[in-house]
Amino acid sequence: MNRKKTDRDLYYLVTRGTGIVVCAASLALFLYLLRILTVHGPDLTLAGFFLVPMITFVIGLLLIKLSNVETIEPSKKEAKPMVRKIGILSDTHGLLRQEVLRILANCDAVIHAGDIGREEILRELGACAPLYAVRGNNDREDWAKELDERICVELGGIRFFVVHEKRFVPKDLHDTDVVVFGHSHQYFCETKDDVLWLNPGSCGRRRFSLPVTMAVLEIGDNGFEVVKYTIS
Repeated sequence: MNRKKTDRDLYYLVTRGTGIVVCAASLALFLYLLRILTVHGPDLTLAGFFLVPMITFVIGLLLIKLSNVETIEPSKKEAKPMVRKIGILSDTHGLLRQEVLRILANCDAVIHAGDIGREEILRELGACAPLYAVRGNNDREDWAKELDERICVELGGIRFFVVHEKRFVPKDLHDTDVVVFGHSHQYFCETKDDVLWLNPGSCGRRRFSLPVTMAVLEIGDNGFEVVKYTIS
């Protein structure tokens, strides 16, 4: 049985029934007072009593009208999509590989730690998932001026501090779970004092003989883990 429908039916019956009873009682009282006037003749002392059945009759009509108003459930707030996978990359330097896009297609958010290279890359990454990016030391064009050099963001209950160069990370990392940085093009993932330090490496233009890498942070019920991707 639909409990909500049952509650609405009960509301209808109680409200409408009460309204009918009140109207009937008001009408009976009015007729009784009218009979007294008929038997005993006009009596100014009874005139005020006629207001009582009139007012209660109006109340009864209002109750009947309310019973016909369909109750509307308060709208529930739309739940925010759950963030489970966060693609983390850096140092694309103007090159966004198709393999990187395929990995990001399964992510709920994207973090770029700077040295982006081209404004078009921001648009392509933003088309994959909500994008959180910082400006790198090589991002000097006008479009890059709109980016912050460092950001703090919470995704999936994980608090990130993102900056391009590690040397600009503040000593006080209060309420930070993961520090994301880039610049060196070398993958690094290590936990220190309950804070994960992550450099996803470079997944753009290859530098010397360094591997092309990125990372995906996967959030589960018991915490999170970082998966390293080496791009061929």
